[in-house]
Amino acid sequence: MPDFGRYVKSYAGDGQFINMLRPGRPTPLLALTEVVYHSGHQSAWDAPTLLLMLQDMEFCKVEARQGGDSVLQPPQDSAHRRAETLYVEAIK
Repeated sequence: MPDFGRYVKSYAGDGQFINMLRPGRPTPLLALTEVVYHSGHQSAWDAPTLLLMLQDMEFCKVEARQGGDSVLQPPQDSAHRRAETLYVEAIK
């Protein structure tokens, strides 16, 4: 899922991350809404929120990971999405 936290930090900061991954959008806010609703997403997540949710659901070994770093081999994602993706693994 998209790491909405990175987009929000960019929106509140220098905007470079947004401009790099969502170039040409009329405004930064339109880029943010595109992140949430693109590809049918219904919500926005950052690492602290998703980790807390999974822990509250009694998952264990809840960890944020870097793209390509997974106990699943091969990792279950495409390299072109790593810059904006939030990676979390947990065991139920």
